[in-house]
Amino acid sequence: MAFNISTISCFVPGRADATVRKMLSLYNPVACVLLGDMPYISKSLTAWGYSLSTLDKNSTEQDFRDHYDQFANHPAIKELRNSNILIYSVFDDHEWGGNDWDHSLVKANATPSINAITQADVNKHWKAGRDAHDYNVSTYYDNPPNTDLDAVVTAADRPENALLEGQDPPVSDYSVAYWRQGFALDGSLDNVAPHLEIFTLDCMSYMDDIEKIDDANKTRLGPSQLAWFKAHLASSTATFKMIVSSKNTYGVSGGSNFDDWDTYTTERDDILAFIAANSITGVFWVSGDQHVNNVAVQNTVEHTYDHFMLNPCPFAQVYSATTPTINTQTIWADKQQVFGLISVHQDYCDLSICNTATGKVLFKGSVLAGSNRYSVRDIPVAI
Repeated sequence: MAFNISTISCFVPGRADATVRKMLSLYNPVACVLLGDMPYISKSLTAWGYSLSTLDKNSTEQDFRDHYDQFANHPAIKELRNSNILIYSVFDDHEWGGNDWDHSLVKANATPSINAITQADVNKHWKAGRDAHDYNVSTYYDNPPNTDLDAVVTAADRPENALLEGQDPPVSDYSVAYWRQGFALDGSLDNVAPHLEIFTLDCMSYMDDIEKIDDANKTRLGPSQLAWFKAHLASSTATFKMIVSSKNTYGVSGGSNFDDWDTYTTERDDILAFIAANSITGVFWVSGDQHVNNVAVQNTVEHTYDHFMLNPCPFAQVYSATTPTINTQTIWADKQQVFGLISVHQDYCDLSICNTATGKVLFKGSVLAGSNRYSVRDIPVAI
């Protein structure tokens, strides 16, 4: 008995050649996680019943909604939605304007600029996008509500940049978008005694400035989400815990984005140390955003600090022109259009990166029950 979950990240709506056919026909996933940048709202496109332009500081929630509607009607996404599998959607930075979004005027005006003049312009753009994403999820996807009593947002969770220039945005502009979902070994939903539990993080809403000094005062998740994540990860009875993060935990040298966990190392290392200190096993991370397919592994000699991250990205977007450099944590990297595949078994999970067009397995590694170690069970076989 086993089941599959697929992941895709970074999908430009203009890519009419994008396909989910091999992902669905070869692997029959019970669910697919959209890991962000789906779509890129910076792209103007006339297709699938919509004629859209790049969004800016004057864009309304409806303008954002139009981009999500157009994306949901892309032939590949339409086929995915018609497949009757569960689809979960996570947002990332290109679902707002600018680049490497961190709620700052500087990043909001990075190419492609939203032409913001004030912090109020940035906050307004953020709210329009967040409200539109809530509409997107409720209309097209299956994200579960987070009913945990400790899933809260307080004034202290609001991003520091949003408070500049005397701004005082309401807490409701940063509502809870993180959640968890359990699966039984047969692939059915099970939040009582799950075999696999997915923890989906919100890496965008509460983040501090990317350029802020990286110490214990810098956060990506915000205090409430971090506390929720640690508490429920530690109390999870699932054999395997899949952490969904729209950002890489360890970027590829020479191809790294500037907004991944490598710029929030204190908080990242605190999370990994917490996992080790509490003997939480069966943990692996799946990420997106970085246009270099890569796998990162961080092991200590005693295997008290093991970490395994899969980055199956991009799905239908240009990949980095820079040749990736294998660094300390990177054990594999390539530059193809890809999707991720998580095969969940009784005693192990296979984590694979597959070619989008052919379904061919490019990389496969495993996490064994009772461990966080990366291991290789067999050699990937071309399909």
